[in-house]
Amino acid sequence: METTNSQIYIHFIFGTKNGQKLIKPDIEKRLWSYIGAIGKRMGVRPEAIGGDQDHLHLLLSIPPNLSVSFIMQKLKGSSSKWMNDTFYTRKRIFRWQAGYSAFSVGNSQKQRVIEFIRNQKQRHKTISFQEELQMFKDRYKTEQKRNKPVKMVEKPKTGT
Repeated sequence: METTNSQIYIHFIFGTKNGQKLIKPDIEKRLWSYIGAIGKRMGVRPEAIGGDQDHLHLLLSIPPNLSVSFIMQKLKGSSSKWMNDTFYTRKRIFRWQAGYSAFSVGNSQKQRVIEFIRNQKQRHKTISFQEELQMFKDRYKTEQKRNKPVKMVEKPKTGT
């Protein structure tokens, strides 16, 4: 096959460090646009972006040559810097939590996930971010993994 064909949708969820409510209503649309623009520059297509004052949901269509961890590193790092440069210039208090959740989404569920992300404000009138996150962990039977640095293995030396 001479071409690569893929359809990879990932639902990302991550929060602010210590659950701080730093994504104020007057900031959020600018943050969502900024994150969408970063994604587009990487070749990632944002399908939906939303959240509340302490967390973010993204449904992204990702190319097969980018890893989930690379995408998160770039989106979280760039947006955190932008938030501090733009809105928190004195104290530079904006940070994302260290980890994230990422769930694959089939094409048949795509629209349902988009609606879920768009309805975050309404949803969080009755359920906390932590309760919502636990629901995802239970539904997808995920295990919590600590973010550990990857240990690189050296190639064995050949010859004499």
